[in-house]
Amino acid sequence: MVLKRLSLITPRAWMLALTGLLLIAIVYYIVADRLTPYTTDAYVQSFVVQVAPRIDGQVVEVLVEEGSAVAVGDPLFVLDPRPYEYTVARLTAALATAEATVRSLEAQRAYFNAVVTQREADVQYAQETYERNLKLREDSFAAEQALDESVDALRTNEALLTQAQADVVNIETQLEAMTGDEHSAIAQARAELNAAIFELEQTTVFSAVDGVVDNLQLREGTYLEAGDFVLTLIDTSRQWIVANFPENALSIIEPGQPVKLSFFMYPGQIFEGRVGAIGHGVYRGQGLADGLLADVDNPTAWMTLSQRFEVRIDPMIEESMALRVGATARVLVITGDHPIMNGLGRFWHWLGAKFDYVY
Repeated sequence: MVLKRLSLITPRAWMLALTGLLLIAIVYYIVADRLTPYTTDAYVQSFVVQVAPRIDGQVVEVLVEEGSAVAVGDPLFVLDPRPYEYTVARLTAALATAEATVRSLEAQRAYFNAVVTQREADVQYAQETYERNLKLREDSFAAEQALDESVDALRTNEALLTQAQADVVNIETQLEAMTGDEHSAIAQARAELNAAIFELEQTTVFSAVDGVVDNLQLREGTYLEAGDFVLTLIDTSRQWIVANFPENALSIIEPGQPVKLSFFMYPGQIFEGRVGAIGHGVYRGQGLADGLLADVDNPTAWMTLSQRFEVRIDPMIEESMALRVGATARVLVITGDHPIMNGLGRFWHWLGAKFDYVY
């Protein structure tokens, strides 16, 4: 009976019906895009830390495996510490030598100051002897030889005083090389030792985040240079969804609006979320100062497509439900109190989530 009735419908009626359905779909698409923006161009994103040693060395121990969960401060791998231990030992001795050298200079300064004091006394005594002999000679009580001897003694002691004073100046100059409150030789040796201790500490590489080990490319015996990336840490402390919406939808999307989420990795399930932040630019709008004239492309399409911008979504899901970075998501933004369109948007979203079982 139903087939007989359908056979009575003319082709014109079928065409009108299909045209009507197409118009309804177009109107729904336009209205939905203005009231309940929806996209499947969305994916899970998180901070990704590329792990590399800060020093050169051979790997002697790998403490994690692919997929290992780590916390901040957990050791990941160890480089051979022996070359750095030897450097620390050598520079520890160098610091002790520098400290001993400065103490020796201070002792020499005290000694030469004492010598200067003694030479000053000797000069004063020689001066007094010379003056006494000179007076006696004028009174014809002293021989010429005694006066000459006193002159030689005065000159000798003055020369010794000058030498002692020069020695004090030399020591003072060496001791005046200060860095802050410390002699520069000690400061340099201490800085080199601290740098060596720091490098020794870097032989064990620790996790900087709470996360999961991914793309582990490391085995014992591998020689690494500073900066060689050997594994990746996916930060699990915070994840968000990047949903790419056309720019004509951005005028109605605002931070804090409720969002419905579904993930291909969890077919059929709907989750809650909130709009976090809205992107302010894309790569093509970034000008580079390259000294060249602008390269303007001539459009070839008869219709220009709307540019898409990132909208960050904060998911509200249980911590036990792990989201993999890059996983595909469906996002429906509820922009206001629109009962009919919100209901239709939820139904469409629910239907799409069910299809995730299929593909």
